[in-house]
Amino acid sequence: MTRRRVSARTVDRLQDRVYLQMFRLEADGSGADLPLAMALLDSWIALEQLPPESEPRRWLRRICPLCIRLIQEAHRGSVV
Repeated sequence: MTRRRVSARTVDRLQDRVYLQMFRLEADGSGADLPLAMALLDSWIALEQLPPESEPRRWLRRICPLCIRLIQEAHRGSVV
């Protein structure tokens, strides 16, 4: 796998995408669970090349459990 530099703009876009999908899932729940999961996966792939203690990686470790809970709740039929 070729490593590429992660710019601050890329980090901002990834975070915006995750937050947008979280909002969509929270707001109406319909069909936003897969886009949220994909946004998280894309973020992990893009940010894995940063040092583990970098702020974007810490953010991702904090936000993932919440996102997973939202996705699980959506599958149970009631978004938190």
